[in-house]
Amino acid sequence: MAVFNFDWEVIKSKCDCEVWKKYFACTQYAKFGGWLWTPSKSELNKNVELFVYTQTSAHKTSPKNTMKKKQEQQKKTKDQELREYQVNQDQTNQYLDSGHNPASTKKLIRNETNDWKAKPENKLEKTWKFKQSDIKSSTNLHISLKSFNLNLKDTNSGIGGPYKFDYNRNGNFLALIDQKVGKYSNINLKSLNLIFEIGLLNEHLRAVKWLHNQSFLAIAQKKYVYIYDGHQGSELHQLRGHVEVTQMEFLPYHFLLTTVGLPGWLKYHDTSTGQIVAQHATKLGSCHTMAQNPFNSIINLGHQNGTVTLWSPSVNQPLVKFLAHLGPVTSLSVDPSSSGNLLTTTGLDGSLKVWDARNWKTLTSWTLKKPAKTTAWSQKGLLAVGWGAHVSVYSDIGKADSKKGAYMNQLFPSQEVEQVQFCPFEDILGVSHSSGFSQLIIPGSGEAHFDSLEADPFETKTRKKEREVHNLLDKIPFELININPNFVGSVAPKPETTHQLFQSTSSIKDKNNQTVIVNNPNANTPYRKLTRIQKLKLSGVDALEGDQEDDDQEDDPEGPSDTKTEKVTEKKKMRGKNSTLKRFLRRKKRQNVITPQTEALKAKLSQRKQLHIQQQKQKAAQKGDTGGGALSRFS
Repeated sequence: MAVFNFDWEVIKSKCDCEVWKKYFACTQYAKFGGWLWTPSKSELNKNVELFVYTQTSAHKTSPKNTMKKKQEQQKKTKDQELREYQVNQDQTNQYLDSGHNPASTKKLIRNETNDWKAKPENKLEKTWKFKQSDIKSSTNLHISLKSFNLNLKDTNSGIGGPYKFDYNRNGNFLALIDQKVGKYSNINLKSLNLIFEIGLLNEHLRAVKWLHNQSFLAIAQKKYVYIYDGHQGSELHQLRGHVEVTQMEFLPYHFLLTTVGLPGWLKYHDTSTGQIVAQHATKLGSCHTMAQNPFNSIINLGHQNGTVTLWSPSVNQPLVKFLAHLGPVTSLSVDPSSSGNLLTTTGLDGSLKVWDARNWKTLTSWTLKKPAKTTAWSQKGLLAVGWGAHVSVYSDIGKADSKKGAYMNQLFPSQEVEQVQFCPFEDILGVSHSSGFSQLIIPGSGEAHFDSLEADPFETKTRKKEREVHNLLDKIPFELININPNFVGSVAPKPETTHQLFQSTSSIKDKNNQTVIVNNPNANTPYRKLTRIQKLKLSGVDALEGDQEDDDQEDDPEGPSDTKTEKVTEKKKMRGKNSTLKRFLRRKKRQNVITPQTEALKAKLSQRKQLHIQQQKQKAAQKGDTGGGALSRFS
């Protein structure tokens, strides 16, 4: 049959492994080498049992003998979980019928992380002792091909490294940079093809980050940040507003590229308009660690004095600031599976701490043998820690039933781990070290069920263009970034200023010494319920002051009284360079730029000057008519 175009020798070798039996024996789909096929009822009766239960011997058994062997094997199976996922003919027929019940196949879809994790066969076996070679032999060809090791150092000169990398949102492309040599490359992980590799002479690269799709790549070089084409590697833009950047993050829902570097400035650059929308001075020196919270788009920074600060583009001060370590903070990472409630920090003091973002208290903490340099959370809540030449993966961090010890461990002899990051929607952990790049298989780390509206691993060119347009239309303003994103659409709380109480007195005397009864002296009245006279009295202004002064001016031939002139002199005005309008027009970059906005502002400024001159002339004429003083006749 054309459907079963496989290598029989490979199938025989795979069927000897219990893990392959458990993975392959599924009534809904059968998977081999990454291709999915939907079997018919006759195909299941004839071929699926042979795939699952074929032994190393080359003889083929009849369907009747196969059914008997299958029933005997199910009776002897002690592992209840393996028995549930073996082929059941009745359940298969029920699924293939038109009127099958979807609830009957619910157990075939495993949503919990523990169902996908590697488990020891007995109590004496430990998962952290599993080697990558053993894991590769137990998985299918599609996953085993993604586990590789690249030695990128020059064997003759020994020049190269350390390396840094970044996965795009759907996990299909890998951007890799060499910090010392200045090389940057793009690798297609789906086909394992090198798209481009370009070297920059005498250039130091510090960080790399994908933008909203695989067409744009941001690289922080020695002085400025550059945007490159993701298909050819050509330079597109130079961002001179970002100087000596060490870390970068991209907020996909706001189209904001955030950078921080040696000057200690946190900057937000809108990639859709090309403008810097916000920049904050941290005032804590150079910064080398940064992480974003995918739940609320808050930027977390770790500083040299051991403090961690949380920033929003709409606030000039840190939203949260706390002391995490006794030395410099070396890495930060936020757990996406916990809605951003778990924050991991590592310091130069050798400690690793897991914080609860709801009350900012430590859930767990321990001391490593060497200070950790990098940490990363997976989509299913696994924590990877790179310290020295080791990479350790922990599971169930921050939970009450968490087990002690590492879930997986990998050693890179004579190397130093530089960065770790999980590949989206795959059980793959990327590790960059001093001599190259490696990908490790970590069972249970990736999210199996993806949302095609967010990030689609099987995205086409047409769908990519449509996604870019939809994302721009659905772009969220940066003013809405807050620690609690649920405030959008909720009822606004009553501000505290409306609850200011007015301690009323029995009576108030106005300007004419007339007694006005305000309220009960023993009652506290909210400010919003006060009358106009009461509010004006609190602000120090009489309600009848303006009307009486107008009457006095009409009756008094000598002009305004002295009290009026004193109030005019006490009024504060914006003078000199403090004017916002003049400060906008005084910018050096806008002196030679002629736009309708600047022309309108200049016309408005000239009108203000003419109006001011006319007012001065009128005042001078009034003073001359009334006499003004003893020497006014000589003026």
